[in-house]
Amino acid sequence: MKKILMMTLLFLIIFACDFDKTFAEEIFYKNSYGVVFNKEEYDFISNYYFAGYQDYMTQDDYDEFINSKIMYGKIQTITSKDDVYIPSFILDYNDRDKLLRLSSSCSGETCFIASTLFWNNNPLVKSYDLFGLLTENTNIISKKQSYLYYDNNIAMPTKTYQSSNSYTAIYKLPNSNNINYIIEEYIVGNSGKVTASYQHAKNNVTLEQSSKYIYGPTGCGGVFVFYYDIKDSYDCMLGLYLLLG
Repeated sequence: MKKILMMTLLFLIIFACDFDKTFAEEIFYKNSYGVVFNKEEYDFISNYYFAGYQDYMTQDDYDEFINSKIMYGKIQTITSKDDVYIPSFILDYNDRDKLLRLSSSCSGETCFIASTLFWNNNPLVKSYDLFGLLTENTNIISKKQSYLYYDNNIAMPTKTYQSSNSYTAIYKLPNSNNINYIIEEYIVGNSGKVTASYQHAKNNVTLEQSSKYIYGPTGCGGVFVFYYDIKDSYDCMLGLYLLLG
């Protein structure tokens, strides 16, 4: 009887140690909202979004991330410091104030797409900026989210435009000295090409003026072809593209 009792206690001790070890391995990171990430989740978020995005995620954000099954996909990422989409009429361009990032996670017939704009230096002009996506040989299945994060606040686009192969969010930049990032997320078909472009207004424009463009691969960032009377109001930052499928 004593031998059975000793064996039972030993088993419980070993089980408790293994459980604690497994539990400790699962909790790789915990943010200020109390959201817990294991290492696989943490690394995926850093690669797909950006390192530090974990700190912005609430429990609802995390639950949606897990339920979307986005981690099952194959990731591609590109940033404006790595490569750029250069229209033929632009010979040289260098932008130290902001950084553009484009990512995809593809599985089966669909791809999750995230385009993110980071401000390295706070913009002096805070007018109506454009953030858009243009697709070729694939369609935008759905738009997931669009928002601007600043001073622990979220601002939504002032206006949006969407078609089967294009999307634009127009943001009125807030009067803040701490604009962190702007993110756009989509689901598209797993084929063709996606191009992301962010265009910053160099001087104050109206909402009506900010809408004076058509879509085209020869435009600013490979997305926006501005009307003649407004084209000099935007900085024509280079865009990024990914080939899917």
